[in-house]
Amino acid sequence: MVGKNSVDFPGQTGQEPYEYRQRHPNDYEAQVSQGSINAHAAENLGSTDKGVAYLRRKLRRAIRAIQAGERLPESERAGEEFLTHTQDTVLPIPIHPSDDEQLLKDVTDAVMEIVFEGDTLGGDERASFIESKLRTLKNDTRFTAHCGDT
Repeated sequence: MVGKNSVDFPGQTGQEPYEYRQRHPNDYEAQVSQGSINAHAAENLGSTDKGVAYLRRKLRRAIRAIQAGERLPESERAGEEFLTHTQDTVLPIPIHPSDDEQLLKDVTDAVMEIVFEGDTLGGDERASFIESKLRTLKNDTRFTAHCGDT
C-alpha cells in the first residue's frame, strides 16, 4: 500500500487503537507526542545544545528582518559552492582539570580558524585541507600541555 496512513508495516500511522499504542509505543508516538509545534519554552537545553539555541536565535533574527522588509545577507561562496561552517569534529583532547570551559572555547576557536582558512579553497581541496589541519590539533601543545605527557 502507498499513500497517507498506508504503509506495509505497523507502528507508523496511528491506526492501532489508542490503548494499544500507549502500551506499545512506536515511531508514530515519538513523532506526534511532540505536538504540532514544539513549545521551546518547555525545553531544558543543556550545554551541548548551545548550537541549537544559537541557530534558533539566528533564525528568529532573520525572520524579523524579512518582516521588516530587509534583505538577508548572501551566503559566502567559493565560485559556485556555498561555504558552510558547521562542524561535527570530535577531537581526543584530554579534559583540563582546572578550566575545561576555557579549553573547550580555545579548541573551538582553533577548529573554526582552520575552517575559515579553508574558505580560500573549494571542493575536495577544501575538505582535504581542513581534515589535514584538524588532525594536527589532537597533538597541539596548547590543548595537551596540562597533561604532562606530551
